[in-house]
Amino acid sequence: MIPQKAFTLADLAFSNDYVPTSGHAVKKCKVPDEQGRKKLAFYKPLDATYPPMLAKLCVAIGVISRLSMGDRAADTRLIYDNKGKLVGTLSFALDDLITMQSINEQNRLKRKPPCDKTRMQPISCSIILQKF
Repeated sequence: MIPQKAFTLADLAFSNDYVPTSGHAVKKCKVPDEQGRKKLAFYKPLDATYPPMLAKLCVAIGVISRLSMGDRAADTRLIYDNKGKLVGTLSFALDDLITMQSINEQNRLKRKPPCDKTRMQPISCSIILQKF
């Protein structure tokens, strides 16, 4: 028997859209929410580096995050196959999410050039040592 909030692989409608990944394979899909509307989500299958215990911990941490952050944290669920075996996790997409990759790219584009000698203030060791 699977948990009440969990999904089965049959519930997921997979997309062929590319999903950038960092360390695990992630697949984009749509899955029905509590009201029956199809919502965008991301499925991460179990593998040697993402074992069942880690998947369960990720979902537990997600529940704690949602308790403290509300809708700003992703709703994460367990995914089972038709035999009741845990096969991965699913995270619902967040509206207006700016990923760390996007933030890093934006910062790289906005970054000021390194200081040149004309803008740097000379500091001598004696001034620094006098303060101590």
